Amino acid sequence: MDSTWDQIAEAYAAQCRQGLSPDPESFLAGQTDPDGELRSLLESIAMIEGLKKAGPDLPGKRNRLSLSKLTRLDEYRIVDELGRGGMGVVFQAVHESLGRRVAIKVLSTRDLDDERLLKRFQQEAKAAARLTHSNIVPVYGVGHCDGYHYYVMDLVDGKTMRQWLDAKHGQVGSTLPTLDETLETATDDFCLSDTLGSLDGSTRIQTQVDRPEIKPGTEIKPGTGAYFRWVAARVAEVCDALHYAHRQGTLHRDIKPANLLVDRSGVIRITDFGLAKLSESDGYTKTGDIVGTPQYMPPESFEGRYDELSEVYAVGLTLHEMLTGKPAIAASSQAEAIRSAIDGVTISPEKIEPAVPRDLCTIAMKALAIEPTLRYRNAAAMRDDLRNFLADRPIAARRASWSGRLIRWSRREPLAAALTAAVFASLFALAVVSSLGYLRAQSLLTETRESNEKANAALAARGEALTLAQQQSRRATKNLNVAISAFDEIMNNVIQRGFDLETESFGDIGESTSPDVSAADAQMLQSLLGFFDELAENNDEDFQSQSAAALRRVGDIFQRLGQLKQADEAYARALVRVDAVSQNREPVDPVADATWRAEVLNEQANIAGLRAQVPRAIELYGQTVDLLVHDGELLDSDEARFQYARANSLFASIVTRAGIELPPNASFANLMRRNAFREFAPQAKQTFQQQRAIMESIDVLQELSKRNPDDARYRVSLARAYRDQAKIASLRRQSNMARDSINESINLLRALQQQYPESESIRYEYAKTLCSSEALAVTPMLRLGQAMRLSEMLLRSNPDMARYQELKAAALRQMSEVQMGRGNTTAAIAHCQEERGIRRDLIEKYPDRVAYQTSQCQTLERLSELQAKSADPSMAAQSLQEAILLAENVVETDSVSHHAQRLLGRLKDKQRRLRTEQVNNPGDP
Repeated sequence: MDSTWDQIAEAYAAQCRQGLSPDPESFLAGQTDPDGELRSLLESIAMIEGLKKAGPDLPGKRNRLSLSKLTRLDEYRIVDELGRGGMGVVFQAVHESLGRRVAIKVLSTRDLDDERLLKRFQQEAKAAARLTHSNIVPVYGVGHCDGYHYYVMDLVDGKTMRQWLDAKHGQVGSTLPTLDETLETATDDFCLSDTLGSLDGSTRIQTQVDRPEIKPGTEIKPGTGAYFRWVAARVAEVCDALHYAHRQGTLHRDIKPANLLVDRSGVIRITDFGLAKLSESDGYTKTGDIVGTPQYMPPESFEGRYDELSEVYAVGLTLHEMLTGKPAIAASSQAEAIRSAIDGVTISPEKIEPAVPRDLCTIAMKALAIEPTLRYRNAAAMRDDLRNFLADRPIAARRASWSGRLIRWSRREPLAAALTAAVFASLFALAVVSSLGYLRAQSLLTETRESNEKANAALAARGEALTLAQQQSRRATKNLNVAISAFDEIMNNVIQRGFDLETESFGDIGESTSPDVSAADAQMLQSLLGFFDELAENNDEDFQSQSAAALRRVGDIFQRLGQLKQADEAYARALVRVDAVSQNREPVDPVADATWRAEVLNEQANIAGLRAQVPRAIELYGQTVDLLVHDGELLDSDEARFQYARANSLFASIVTRAGIELPPNASFANLMRRNAFREFAPQAKQTFQQQRAIMESIDVLQELSKRNPDDARYRVSLARAYRDQAKIASLRRQSNMARDSINESINLLRALQQQYPESESIRYEYAKTLCSSEALAVTPMLRLGQAMRLSEMLLRSNPDMARYQELKAAALRQMSEVQMGRGNTTAAIAHCQEERGIRRDLIEKYPDRVAYQTSQCQTLERLSELQAKSADPSMAAQSLQEAILLAENVVETDSVSHHAQRLLGRLKDKQRRLRTEQVNNPGDP
């Protein structure tokens, strides 16, 4: 499509150059142009060719003869001709009254009769003369002599940015002609900006810019950090100059490297305001004129629109080229340049030059936004962002992270950063010293008491020592509290970022991960906990309680990160710390204390279940029940009863997943060989059987839901309990109970979803219940389809959440089962393969969760069966072998799991049968 349009554009331009007036419709015939891009391209070419025809009709040599006779204009003696452009000729001259060299731009004699060009020349002189900025080539005066109109400019010794880039990158002639060059047919005409950069080295520099000069011989190599900072500083100066011009009501309209001069001191200046347009008097430039170089024009200018945002775009093109050394819009023809300019720039500088800093790329691409409203609001805003980059401050175009801002601030303010670090170190040292001082004060107090017993004569000395000790004690306590408050605030700020109120409200944190807490946060908390532990050993029980609470929160964070071992260790340390406090004093609120312990024990049981440590999970369950039923008053608290119900649900769920079915009337104490449970109340012993445990949980949760109808947490937990009861009933072949329980769970969650439509936790629970095997007795594909849609909706909002990935895998498993039951082997294999991929990712990410490995074994087992049915025994054997390797790893991790051992035995039996069939039927495919 692009090559065809280029050919059409070239043919259209050729007819325009021949003096014809081609009809665009004939060139558009047979072409697909729904957005009108090709039509816009042909109209732009017609405008440019029309500007060429509107230019002078005399050859360039006639102009040279006409102006070559000039030797003087008023007080200016002409020395040499510097170059020619579309509107005039630039001479080097001497201002005799002041004795300085200047540059004079003279309108060509042939143009004196063209009223429109004459007015534009006058407008140009007026616009340039009113601009007095250190980064704009100044205009000294304007005049008319012997029929020639002219104005006088500063003579700058240096190079254009175009020449500078070509010299640095070795690219000569890489830009398309300017408008002035396009209007001329002579090959020896140049624009003013190109000629000023080629002056002889002996020309005197006229500059009043107060900037340090670049030392002679200094070389700025492209691709280095110094080069990119140099570019940012120069473009910031260009933006500052343009913003100044814009405030004066003047637009340059042709910003490009060729119109930027770099003098020998390294100062950059904007020249050739010959295309400038006064905003308040733009009658001399007709609407629709294309003014500027197509390669450096913003897309909207081809529609006759040009404003300050357009100049921001042109500066962005220049910045892009200076960063990469290549034009942002490269084209081999004018038609291609126009079409590329209309499409805009989409390639970031770092794609061309990887060494370009990310912030500079962001600044350039914001300035190059195709939609003007998405660019910087003016040149000053772009200038400020470039200065932010140079000052190592965050740029406005991209919000920096807290760590990035901290690093930038440290580099920008090294002294303040060092002092801040020293303050924290001092706080820590002060806390340690204060603790030691406190201990020393206690020692002094003891010595004083002993002195009092030995001699009454030392009473005065003892009083003084006691006063000193009390002062030191108060000072030490005060300093210690300050240090503790500072570190406690740091810990709370990090911890609070990791908690989702919704997840906290509905529980079930064991299967979730938090996107707001990183592993680095967890490691920092571990370091802070070391400080808490050191002080807790030498201080009172209140501080030890604070340390226990901090350990509990760290355990929650590790659990969300999927680091189950570290989470279990943090929970265990929290309980040890609380036990240490309890040995010294009675708890202020025994109910709250016991409930807190039960919560932590339940989290440990949940983790043990996820790690396939079934005996330990059952032991923790026993400790939780023992704690809660030991005192009958505890279960009068709603929160304590909720933890009691959760413990029963966890026990039933973990035991069911592990494949352990307790015989009727079997006691938990006998199973675990522990005698402590014989003293439990009779109603507590009923929970040691799976079915009775889940029924106990359901009864408690129903009561709590009725008592607290506005607390959704109880109803969500009740729905989970019903789902677990359905699973247990299904295993015991109690189909009616399984169906009734799963329907209760679905009805509860459907009502909750209607009440809380934005809750992802409720949506997750609803989908999980819909795709359970007990829910598929009626309309399986309808429920599975709904579960699949919910899982994909959850993954779109948080694709890295482990439980959402596991949910989709569970839905795929059930769909594979349904398709296999219907005889659709191909579809069943496809679902099974997709499920296999999801579970492989989960195992790699969470190797501690043995449940993921067990589920993958079952997936591979089913896949092997499907492959065998599809007459693919080799693939079936591979799938079985992979499942066996995983199952052996599970058995090695959890050697007491009967479920894992039965699974491994079943897989090996299937492998033997498959090999026997292959031997007995060698001719089968």
